Amino acid sequence: MNIEYKEEELFTTLDKLKGFRTQMTFQKAVLAYMASQQLYQSEEKKLREAFKALDKDNNGTISKNELIEGYILVYKNEQRAKEEVERIMRRIDVNQNGAIDYNGKTY
Repeated sequence: MNIEYKEEELFTTLDKLKGFRTQMTFQKAVLAYMASQQLYQSEEKKLREAFKALDKDNNGTISKNELIEGYILVYKNEQRAKEEVERIMRRIDVNQNGAIDYNGKTY
């Protein structure tokens, strides 16, 4: 009888341990999610600030020329900047209006 009790106790303890491990895995997942959201918010803030810096006329869009000006600062080469902006505009300017639209909240 004593041996059976110990087996039941061991089973219960092992079952609780399994639940604890699952709970720890869940907690790790939640912490990882929270960390990624913090990183996302931080990156989003930096991106929003970059958009505002490029948007010289503060109209909520970055024109092709504004983007070229920004890339000239990066590349120190107007031709290279223009080529890069052409590639970017082909991918990003989905409505073909010659600008990257953003309103300060989304981009």
